[in-house]
Amino acid sequence: MFVGTFFSIMPAIIYLVAGWQIIHRVPGISLGTIVAFTTLQSRLFFPIGQLLNVQVEIQGALALFDRIFEYLDLPIDIQNRPGALELSPDEVQGQLTFKDVSFTYKRDESSVLRDLIEKEGNGEGKRPVSPEAVAILTEEPVSRITLNDVSFEIKPGQLAALVGPSGAGKTTITYLVPRLYEVD
Repeated sequence: MFVGTFFSIMPAIIYLVAGWQIIHRVPGISLGTIVAFTTLQSRLFFPIGQLLNVQVEIQGALALFDRIFEYLDLPIDIQNRPGALELSPDEVQGQLTFKDVSFTYKRDESSVLRDLIEKEGNGEGKRPVSPEAVAILTEEPVSRITLNDVSFEIKPGQLAALVGPSGAGKTTITYLVPRLYEVD
């Protein structure tokens, strides 16, 4: 911060001192010399300022890399089933086939309600929790079928589009392809 302020103030100081010397007719200084000097000074200070910021940028990048590696070190939730077919890169042709794929989002409404209670209910000055909400807290998790026996094939080089209304499962299909979700 100090360096940036110094670099910004320096041309003003040069103009002030040089202007005073021109007014008092100090020999050897002309207006062209002052302009050339401040231009040279600004062109020199700009790369120096960038070099001084490299350390800050490197520290920020190192912190980012720590977070990235922390994320990459997380255990993988999706595991291959016993007897799963191993594909070598040479065998992969670029074809995508879904055959009777079903997927269900398992949503635990009780956890959603618990979050709401923590934010809104039963605290001092907050709304009370309804008996219906308490009853739902004791129920089993609710499942909602998103994809039901979906089948399609996309050949290598073929252009395909997933089209449908909101909630039809387009995003779910795109998440299933790289196994961000596991099929049922």
